[in-house]
Amino acid sequence: MSKQVGCPIWQKGFYDHVIRNEADYLRIWAYIDQNPAKWREDCYYEEDNL
Repeated sequence: MSKQVGCPIWQKGFYDHVIRNEADYLRIWAYIDQNPAKWREDCYYEEDNL
């Protein structure tokens, strides 16, 4: 499929993770919940001028 598109379609650095216990779940939930709030601090962030 990737060759048909002409560029990589898979996200680099992605890996699956099995949630094994409640502490693991809470850590992952906190990451998902708080990560968008940090996007403006990211070095790749660019203000959208739409």
